[in-house]
Amino acid sequence: MQSSPQLKSKECILGIIITYNPEVKHFVNFASRLSQQFSNILVIDNDSKNQNEFLSNIEKIDNPCKFHVIRNSSNKGLATAQNQGAQFVLDNGYEAFCIFDQDSHVEPDYLDIIVKDYNSLVLLNVSIGAIGPCVVDRSSGKSYPIAIYDGFLLNRYYLKDGEIAECSYIISSGSLIGADALKIVGFFLDRLFINYIDIEWCFRCAAHNLKVFTTNNAKITQDVGVYRKMFFGRAIPVHNPIRRYYAARNSVIMLFLPHVSIGYKFREAIFNPLRLIFDCVVEGNTLHRVNFFLKGVYDGIRGK
Repeated sequence: MQSSPQLKSKECILGIIITYNPEVKHFVNFASRLSQQFSNILVIDNDSKNQNEFLSNIEKIDNPCKFHVIRNSSNKGLATAQNQGAQFVLDNGYEAFCIFDQDSHVEPDYLDIIVKDYNSLVLLNVSIGAIGPCVVDRSSGKSYPIAIYDGFLLNRYYLKDGEIAECSYIISSGSLIGADALKIVGFFLDRLFINYIDIEWCFRCAAHNLKVFTTNNAKITQDVGVYRKMFFGRAIPVHNPIRRYYAARNSVIMLFLPHVSIGYKFREAIFNPLRLIFDCVVEGNTLHRVNFFLKGVYDGIRGK
């Protein structure tokens, strides 16, 4: 397979922000910061209650960046919103795109850095599926390791300063994806709605012989879970019952996808019930959480 083409300029890259009931002040600040890096930004809103309020503030941002807006009439989920963005990329001839969650934070030189690292891989004749930043948890300030599956084994590795490394998957937020990779791998899996969208797509990249990378030169700060609890020295994210429903449902769906790593399937089958137990112990409301989990498993088996 040929290596990916170089990205010629930042003007050929679309910034995409997916929103759902964002905190207005944070969103406006984040959009303003991104607008200093991108020439074009597409905001896709999944029928937020405060849609008119925060979108009207975009018009007050004073710089040359052009904002485009897609207003969905219902919450279509993260995957569908990302696909709307991907279609916009192809329809308007962009060479690449960066996806961002509404609660993300990146540095002022983020785009310069990640494009530079992307192009450095191209010069090495690498076929790139996507490149993403090192993820920093907002509450703890700690960086996450990258995940590398080798059969049934999962290796976690903390990147060194300045390091760019191949990994099994990256999170959607902050990821830089070339239009050429999108055409080869295809769009995101709509029915996943929210959980595991990025993981499934990255495993699909591997099935098409495209590589996924994380660069420690670029960092993105994110909220992970509702909050985190220490458990045997590890900070475990606690999620609400609805997120556990999608985690359970989508983990079952992933079991039936041939391109997903066998090691990942094995770990999900074991750890999803354990995560449920952890949530119940920490948060209580056990019956409610178990019902959501079992419904997720049932819907996953039915392919719903």
